[in-house]
Amino acid sequence: MLEKFRVIIVSLYLLLISAIICLAYLIRPFHYPWLQMTGRIFGKGGLWLLGIKIEGEGLELMEELPSSVVIGNHQHNMDVFIYSSFFPPNCVTVGKKSLIKIPFFGWLYYLSGQILIDRQNKKNAWSAMSQAATKLKDHNLTVMILPEGTRSKGRGLLPFKRGAFQLAKESNRPIIPIAVSDVYKNIDLNRWHAGTLKVKVLPAIGLEIVQMKTPEELAKLAHDHYLEALRHLNPIVA
Repeated sequence: MLEKFRVIIVSLYLLLISAIICLAYLIRPFHYPWLQMTGRIFGKGGLWLLGIKIEGEGLELMEELPSSVVIGNHQHNMDVFIYSSFFPPNCVTVGKKSLIKIPFFGWLYYLSGQILIDRQNKKNAWSAMSQAATKLKDHNLTVMILPEGTRSKGRGLLPFKRGAFQLAKESNRPIIPIAVSDVYKNIDLNRWHAGTLKVKVLPAIGLEIVQMKTPEELAKLAHDHYLEALRHLNPIVA
């Protein structure tokens, strides 16, 4: 019962905050300096309403992160709040083009300069990623991508798609991996204190490695790093 109530409340919060911030972006669309504040309002407020605490390691690096490609493991719809809660400066995300159809939230997603891709059309998706590389360089942005491409829903870490790693190569940016512990094993939204998630910033994949390896090799390297990190973050899992 508490879980359903929380989902309703956090959905209303998402719509209300989106509508309010949308007004600001209508006056000044694509204003990147607002991105960190916008993300953290969503993230911290959403996690508080859900009763979730974050126990971070290395998150202080997000406060003044230079232009990078940030990647994370994708588990649940609540990932939007988890990752937004420690949004770095001038950070945009990559999301499905269909998001724009969601009232207020989707409109804000577009007006704030996020990157929208059509997953059904590979040619257009690659074109959008190429434009993202140009945007990243021109505006000195950070891009956050969840390279599994879909929620794992408790099935463990899924294979990484190459898009994030191709973007890092095209934009000549380091890759900053962030690992989040198991949402399904650590969070129960029916409890008043739903639980605590461990979040760890893993060692960066530096420019020298990004330039030297192919996107596929980078994806495998990052995936291996995640498997090792998640074994430590989720010690119960064999």
